[in-house]
Amino acid sequence: MKVAMIGGGMIGLSIGYQLSKQGAAVEVIDAGDPGMACSFGNLGWICPSLSDPVPAPGVVRTSLRWLLHADGPLYIRPGAVPHLLPWLVQFWRHCSPREYAHGQAALMALSRSSLGLFDALALDGVDCELHRQGLLLAFADRQEMQSRWEELKSLADFGYPAAQALTQAEILDLEPALSTRVLGGVMLPGEYHVRADTLSRALAQRIIDRGGTISARTAVVDVESRGGSVRSVTTPSGRIQADHYVLAAGAWSAALARKVGYHLPVTAGKGYSVTIKAPRTRFQHPLYFGETRAGLSPYADSVRIGGTMELSGINARLDPTRIAAVRRAVRRYLADDLEGESETEWVGLRPMTADGLPVLGRVPQHDNFFVATGHAMEGISLSQVTGALMAGLIMGGSTDLDLAPFSPARFSR
Repeated sequence: MKVAMIGGGMIGLSIGYQLSKQGAAVEVIDAGDPGMACSFGNLGWICPSLSDPVPAPGVVRTSLRWLLHADGPLYIRPGAVPHLLPWLVQFWRHCSPREYAHGQAALMALSRSSLGLFDALALDGVDCELHRQGLLLAFADRQEMQSRWEELKSLADFGYPAAQALTQAEILDLEPALSTRVLGGVMLPGEYHVRADTLSRALAQRIIDRGGTISARTAVVDVESRGGSVRSVTTPSGRIQADHYVLAAGAWSAALARKVGYHLPVTAGKGYSVTIKAPRTRFQHPLYFGETRAGLSPYADSVRIGGTMELSGINARLDPTRIAAVRRAVRRYLADDLEGESETEWVGLRPMTADGLPVLGRVPQHDNFFVATGHAMEGISLSQVTGALMAGLIMGGSTDLDLAPFSPARFSR
C-alpha cells in the first residue's frame, strides 16, 4: 500500500514513521525542508498533563485585555481581524465551561499513551535528544499559583502522576537560577521534552531506512478528486499517485482542503523563540512561567525560550516586538540575564482550530483522503499518538480510541 503524506512537519513525519512500521510505502511531500517549519524551533514539550484546549473559561476576558497590545501574551494584528473574525467568533463560543470540560477530557484521553510511544522510539532506533526531567511551573503571583494548583490537583483522576506543590525554597533549590521573585511552583514529574529538530531528522531517516521517500521543497499545488476518491496530487515536478493520501500540512492545510471541497477552519497561531547556544546559566528542568505564558527548555548545548500567540494570518514575518516580549517575560523569573555564545531568533505557525481540538480522520465524502492537523501548541506532545492512531485508521480502518471528538466531519454539522 502506498501512502502520500502531504506535509513533513512533526505530525506528517510521525504518521509516515508509524505507517512505515506497518509496511506501507510512504512518500512524504513537503513544500520546504521536513521538520523546518512549526516543528523546528518550539520548546519541544511532551506534556500530557497540560492537555488543555486553548479556548477556556476566562480567555475572552484576558484576550480582550491583551489582544491590542503588540507585546502581550496574545496579540491580534488589527489588519487581520476582518479575515479572522468568523474564526474568532467560533473560538470565543467555545470558551464556556461545558465546552472546555468536553475538550479537556478528549485531549486527556488522546494524550494518555504519548509518553509510552516516545519511550518506544529508542527501541526502534530513533535517536533524538529526549529528556525526562519533568516540567516545572514557576509563579510570581500567589493567586495565579493557587488557581493553577487547583486545576492540576485533579491529574491523578485522569491517570497521570500527581502534581507536586513547591514552596519558594523548594523550587529555588531545584532551579537556583530562578529569581527570588518566584514565590513557589508546581512540579509535573512525568513530563518529557525533546529537541524537535533531532526528532524530525531521526523520523525522516527511519522512513527512508524502510524504503520510503522524502520529497523536500516540493509543494502540492493541486489535488485531483473524482467519484469520492483522490486520484493524484500535483507538484511542480509532476503528479504523484498513491492508494491513500494524508493532509498534514499544519497551518497551510486549509487551502489544500478546499481543493476537494472540504472546509477546514484552521488558522495560524504564530509563536516565537530564541535559542541561546552555550548559555552561561544552566537549568535542570523545562520551565513554564505561569503569569506570562512563556517557557524555557534546556538542551545539551543550548537553552531555548519561547511563547506568545500572534494571530496575523499565514506569514513568516518575525516581529522584533514579539521577540522582545518573550525575552522580558522570561527575564522576570530569572536571577540574571540569560546570555551565551550566540542566539537564534525563530518564528513558527501553529495550526489552530476554533474548538481547540485537532482534526483527525477521513475527510467527509472521500474514501482515501485523511487529515491530521490543528494540534496548536501540542504538536510535539501529540505527534506519536497521532501517528499511531492515523496509521491504524489508514491501514486497518479503525483505532482503539474513539476519535469522534476530533472528527473532520464536525465542521460540516
